Amino acid sequence: MKTRSIGKKRRANQATAVKSLVRRPRKSIRIENGKPAVYKFNRTRTCCARSTEPRKNVDACSQSRETNPEDYPDLDFHHTFGSFLTRKNPVSKSTHPAIAGYWDVLSHSPSQLQHHVHEIGGQYRDAFRNFFTAEPISLHGHVSDASNAALLTSVISHLVSHASSDTGIPFFEDESKSNPRVAITAGSYGAGYGCLAYNAVMESNRLVANGPRPIIIATDNISKIDAQIKEAKNHGCIALIVELVRAGDGKALTENAWKNILKASEKYALVLVVNEALTSIRCGAPFAYQLPQYARHGYPDLVLFGKAVRTNGIAVEWRGMNIQKLGIEQHEERLFTILDWQERVTEMAQVADLLISWGTLVLAKREQWPQRAQLIGRILKERIVADGATASR
Repeated sequence: MKTRSIGKKRRANQATAVKSLVRRPRKSIRIENGKPAVYKFNRTRTCCARSTEPRKNVDACSQSRETNPEDYPDLDFHHTFGSFLTRKNPVSKSTHPAIAGYWDVLSHSPSQLQHHVHEIGGQYRDAFRNFFTAEPISLHGHVSDASNAALLTSVISHLVSHASSDTGIPFFEDESKSNPRVAITAGSYGAGYGCLAYNAVMESNRLVANGPRPIIIATDNISKIDAQIKEAKNHGCIALIVELVRAGDGKALTENAWKNILKASEKYALVLVVNEALTSIRCGAPFAYQLPQYARHGYPDLVLFGKAVRTNGIAVEWRGMNIQKLGIEQHEERLFTILDWQERVTEMAQVADLLISWGTLVLAKREQWPQRAQLIGRILKERIVADGATASR
């Protein structure tokens, strides 16, 4: 009887809680014609009615900052995990007239924009290459898609098939294609699913991991890097994925470790991939591997990008230690190689995503966001040191 009584009380409490939630009006703020409008949701939450009443208890400065972003300081480069680096509209006319024109067509007549898809794709590639030097080849919904071992295997095989010269040493044997495996540096953040999820920070991601486990390359002892990469190659790894700044704890890869990774990757013909999802734009260079301490030793072969770029995918670094041996040197050859891959799918990416990313890159270059990131970092470091903090070991 006691158990039944407790059950009845619990159900009664739950019913009361549900009723209170349904009866509680909710509000959602929208900006229309430069002014905030309030939408009040009804009790069933299935529709909403426009309220003409002015918003109450809202700071006027906050409203103005949203409608006139140019008059206020920008974001701190860490908003929403680094996905939004500005309050400015990346598809406005002030950003780029062509982007604004395409966006207007997309808003009013999306089907008409299909006539300009290839044109937009070409201009997007140019903007990406002019800012990053690397060239986007495969675009996806999330960087976890791009870090998939099977996808990387196909992209590498595609690049090799367009080689202008014989590399002499294959990047991987045919048997590796049937069950591709990758190596990653110790402390990597992992991925939302797939083989990299085995090493994900979040347990929920580790639960859905599948495929061959990645081989871990420790970088704290640089004298052992060569032997570890050799072993990874012998175990059928098709690529080594490196985080120059670890997303889990913010620790940066040392210059000497990067130098040894480059040498060993070239020595054993293991394709070197850098994961720049965290570091794109925000670390003092368009990509972190372009910082002087890394760039003076060489370049990776492929780049994973996302977040701040507003698109996610894989880019080819034609100066990469292994990729350059393919002999794809002329712009026309490179463009054909890129387009030949992108023709395998219906669209390069959603047009809206391309336009937003294109506008973001225009703003990043015009306003020198990488340099601003350095300034932000320097100021933060000075404040932290002034407060008596010391570097962790």
